[in-house]
Amino acid sequence: MLLLAGALITLFPVSVMASQAYGSINNFDVVNDTGVPCHGFEIELDDITSAQITYTYDYNHYSTPIISTDFTDPIHPKTFIRYEAKYNNGGWSAYTAVPTNPISPTAGHQFTDPSVNFGGEHFGVGYSANPSNVLYHWMQDDGAGNLKLGPAVSVSTPIFNYIAPVGAAPPQIQPVIVPPPPPQPHPIVYEFGPATWVKMITTTSHTNTEVHLRDLVSIDANYPGVKGWANGEPAEVETEWQVLQTDSGNTNGGNNILQGVAQNLNQGDDVVTTRYEFYQYPTNDPALFDPETYEALAQTVAVDGIHGVASTNGGPDFSATVIVGKFLGAQMSAAALTNPVGMIDHLQDGEVGLPYPDRTVIIGGGTPFTASFTGSLPQGMTLNTNSADPNCGVLSGIPAAGGSFQFDVSASDAIHPAVSKTYILKIAAAGANLPPHAMVSAYATPPGSGTFIGTGDFPMNQNTTVIAQAKPGYAFSGWSEAGVPLTNATHYTLTVNANHDLTGTFTNTGPATNLQTITFPVPSPVKFSTNTIALVATASSGLPVSYALISGHATLSNSILTLTGVGVVKVTASQSGGWPFKPAAPVTVSIVVAKGSPTITFNPTTPVSFVRNGSLVLTATDSAELPVKFTSSNPKILSITGTTATMKSKGTVRISASQAATLNYSAANPVTKTITLN
Repeated sequence: MLLLAGALITLFPVSVMASQAYGSINNFDVVNDTGVPCHGFEIELDDITSAQITYTYDYNHYSTPIISTDFTDPIHPKTFIRYEAKYNNGGWSAYTAVPTNPISPTAGHQFTDPSVNFGGEHFGVGYSANPSNVLYHWMQDDGAGNLKLGPAVSVSTPIFNYIAPVGAAPPQIQPVIVPPPPPQPHPIVYEFGPATWVKMITTTSHTNTEVHLRDLVSIDANYPGVKGWANGEPAEVETEWQVLQTDSGNTNGGNNILQGVAQNLNQGDDVVTTRYEFYQYPTNDPALFDPETYEALAQTVAVDGIHGVASTNGGPDFSATVIVGKFLGAQMSAAALTNPVGMIDHLQDGEVGLPYPDRTVIIGGGTPFTASFTGSLPQGMTLNTNSADPNCGVLSGIPAAGGSFQFDVSASDAIHPAVSKTYILKIAAAGANLPPHAMVSAYATPPGSGTFIGTGDFPMNQNTTVIAQAKPGYAFSGWSEAGVPLTNATHYTLTVNANHDLTGTFTNTGPATNLQTITFPVPSPVKFSTNTIALVATASSGLPVSYALISGHATLSNSILTLTGVGVVKVTASQSGGWPFKPAAPVTVSIVVAKGSPTITFNPTTPVSFVRNGSLVLTATDSAELPVKFTSSNPKILSITGTTATMKSKGTVRISASQAATLNYSAANPVTKTITLN
C-alpha cells in the first residue's frame, strides 16, 4: 500500500505550499456502461514509468494486469496497466457483462467477486510518482479477436496534497479530485466540458492501521466486520456533492476541482481514506445546461440524493427535477505518510527475447530497507537487492529462456517486522502465448504458526484443494480471504477463477509464558493549547498497546490525547497479552500541563488623515483566540470603545493591545503601535 510521491500538480491550488502525500493508492468500482460486453480495461498514467508502479489490484476476472511503458517521447513516457482477457479458438477467456439493471453503489462488494458477472469490475493501482494525467478505458473486441479501446470512463483519480506543519499545528492531508475525462467527444465546442456528479465521503477521524490495496473496497453489508474503504475507522463522515465539469475559462477553480477539507495527521502516521461516487449528470434535459456555454445549471443536490433544490435567488427551480443519473462507479483512495516495507502480490508473464518491464517488487515504506533473494530467474533477468541503489527491489532484464521460475524475496527495515513472499514468474517462448492462469497463495496468522499444501500457479478454472498444517503448539481454526470467513475445515477446495490470497488462522494450544514490558516515554511538560498529544508507548513483544485516561483535564481517543485544561493528566498504558506473551504490567505517566502562553498579532498602523469624530476599526488577534483589549495613551487624541477608535484631535498616540490571564492561559505580552493623526 505504500507509495512515495513527487511534487504538487500545479493544477490543484491549495492555500499553502504542498506536495502529494506519501502512500496514496487508488481502487475503483466501474460499471460497464458501453452497451456491449468488454474483455479488459486500460489505465494510462502519463509521465511515469513501469518501475514507479507499485501495487495493483489483481482479484477480478482478468487476474494480473500487463504493465508496459511507451518511451516514444522520452521526456513524457506513458505507462499502461492493462487487464486483458486472452483470445483463443474463437472465444475470450474473460468478459465483463452489460448490466441488466441499474447498479446501486451499495452493491459495491459484487464488483470484487469474480464468481459473478453483473456488469462491473474492480480495479486498482498505486504509484510512487505523480502522474500528470490518468485515463481509463474499457477494452472491447474489434471483431477480429483483438482488443481495441472503448469510450473513456467517467471516473476520476484523486490525489492527496500534503500540508506541512506550521508551528504547533499537526501536518495535514487534503484530498483533491478533478473532472474525469469526457466519456465521448462533445459534438460542439463549448466553454464547459461534459458534466459528472461526484459525491465525496471522507472519514473525519483517522487511525494509523495500515490499509492494503485488497482492503480498499466498497463495504460489504453481508460482512460488516470486514475492513472496507474506511479502514475500520468510526462511521462519522463528511459528505459533499459537486458537479465536476472542465471550465476552459477558469482552469484553476470552479467545478474544475473538488478540494476536500484538510485532515489533521495527529499521530504522524495516520491513514486518510476517501470514497468518491460518480453519477451521470442528465444530458437529455436542455433545461439543465446553459445553451451558450454548456455550464451545468443544477449545482446542488437535495437530501434525497436524486432531485435538485428550490430556487432561492430567482434562478431555476430544480426541486422537482431528477438531476442525478445512474451510478457510474466509485473511487476509493488512501494516503499515509509512512508504511511498513511491503511487496507486490503477483508478477505478469514475460516472453523470451522481449524486455521485461522494470517492475518494482519491494515497496519501501519511507525508511531504508534491506533485501535478499533466493531461487531462480531466467537468464538475462535480475532482481536488484542493493539497498544503496534507488532501484533496489526492481525486477528487470530480457529473458533468454522460457519456463516457470520460482524465487523467494525477503525485505526488512529497522522499525517494522520483516516480510517475505514466494513468486512464480512464467516466461513464454518467443512468439507464443501462455494460457490464462492465476496464483493461489496462503499466509499463516500468527506468522510461523502453520504451513500449507496445494498453493501455487494453476490454469484458470482448475480446482485445487489447499490444506492447512498446524505447527507444534498450534491448532488450525479457519480459512478466510480478504477478511471474509470461508471454512473451519483444514481442507478447502476452490476454483481458480482469479488470483486468490488466502489466510489460514491458527490458535495456540499451550500457555503463554513469555514476559513483556511497556515503555511509555513521559511527554515533556507542555503548555496548554487546543493541540493534541500523540501517545507513543510500546510493548517489548510488539503487540499493540492500549491507553486509559485516569485523571486530569483531557479527553482520549485511541492514542490521541486532547487537552481541555491545565494541571496534571495521568494516562495508563497496558497490554493484555497474546500468545506466547503474558499481560504486561501497566505503566502510568503524569503529564504536567502548564498555562498556555498566547501571543498577540496587532496589524501595523499608518498615518491617518484626521477627521473629527471619525472612526477607525482596530484589528488584532490572539493565538489562543481570546478577546483582545485596546487602550489609548491619550484619549483626548484618540478614544477607544471596544474595537472602535474615535479621532478627537490631531497628534500622535500609542495604542496598546492586551489579553488578560484566564484559567488556562497566562496574560499575553501587550503589543503597542503608534499612530499619527495628521
